[in-house]
Amino acid sequence: MHLLSENNTDFPGELGANAFTAASSKHAKYQILIWGLLQFNLGYSLVVVAHPGKDQLQNENSFENYCHCILNGSKSLLDVLDWELPQLIEDLKTDISVIRKKYNITPLS
Repeated sequence: MHLLSENNTDFPGELGANAFTAASSKHAKYQILIWGLLQFNLGYSLVVVAHPGKDQLQNENSFENYCHCILNGSKSLLDVLDWELPQLIEDLKTDISVIRKKYNITPLS
């Protein structure tokens, strides 16, 4: 999700990847979105593999990226949670810009 949505693994990037995943999913959209906001913006520790973050959306660039990822995910032709394994493996062999174009994903840049 980080590569598809062009997000880093810092807190704003985690929020962006989470927003992209939620928006592109046909199932559990709101649960995914709320989980990300709780973990990476409100500071609740929900999983041991990721430290919680606080007030990440107060930064204008982070908020802009978050909104872009929601819009971008909602326009995506790919439900990332239902990405069939054979197709995923094939897509991993392809340049990321081609994959983004294939699934109608637009980088923020």
